[in-house]
Amino acid sequence: MTAFGGSERQIDSNADLIKGILFSPEYTLLDGIRLARGNALSLRAIRPQTENTNLFETVPELKVPVYLAMGRYDYMTPSEVAYRYYEKLLAPKKQFVWFEESAHFPHFEEADKFSRMMADIKEETRKTSP
Repeated sequence: MTAFGGSERQIDSNADLIKGILFSPEYTLLDGIRLARGNALSLRAIRPQTENTNLFETVPELKVPVYLAMGRYDYMTPSEVAYRYYEKLLAPKKQFVWFEESAHFPHFEEADKFSRMMADIKEETRKTSP
């Protein structure tokens, strides 16, 4: 999937993550080791619970606002299926944002657009919170 752009199109997520951990003053090598171990643990714990989950059936409605951000070329989590789910989902507010130049990692591949989206959600939430 990665070779055909279904995982990432404009980045090498593993290399970027490793560079970020190695060269960022906020992280240590031990943090990188913990990240790798935690990721492996999470994958082993979560995958069996989600592999055969059908959100159309198990979660047809949510009582909270829902924001979905999907890369147009994401084939790890097929964006077309995510959009069909969004269309059927009942929620007090929902928004679907397409990232036209991304695959599975729009927060890396279109970082500026993703940051603006998150800031807009934060501002909107601040206005509607009691």
